[in-house]
Amino acid sequence: MKLYGTPPTLAVRALWLINELEIDCEIVEVDFGVGEHKGEAVRTINPILDSFASYASRLPASD
Repeated sequence: MKLYGTPPTLAVRALWLINELEIDCEIVEVDFGVGEHKGEAVRTINPILDSFASYASRLPASD
């Protein structure tokens, strides 16, 4: 599993759960400072961004 996000975003909640359940997971950092969370690469993983761009862009994605 891969978790896309970066602390201190909502990805921390997902990471906490992953750690509690001892799930093997790769963390892929997303640079919010340059708008990487709104880019095409993240949209292919989290297509909900097209519908709720202002809120959902802050949500962690996983694949």
